[in-house]
Amino acid sequence: MNPKFLPVKGYSGLFRDPTTGAIVNKNPNNLENWKKKNAKIIESKQKALKDSNRITILENKVESLSEKLDKILSLLEKKI
Repeated sequence: MNPKFLPVKGYSGLFRDPTTGAIVNKNPNNLENWKKKNAKIIESKQKALKDSNRITILENKVESLSEKLDKILSLLEKKI
């Protein structure tokens, strides 16, 4: 038996299965649009993570250089 799906008000392409109450998307373009949007979100998050990692590495290098400079200055002050 094939239930007749009822349209969901205010949402084109969405239908409710009266037997289970599930919402069914019958618009194939919606899936493709979601995949494209999701891919962009993932790409954006990966770029942000890469940028964050790069910043952390640079901060660590600056801290290391600062410590080395402090040591050099300390040695120079002892010589004077």
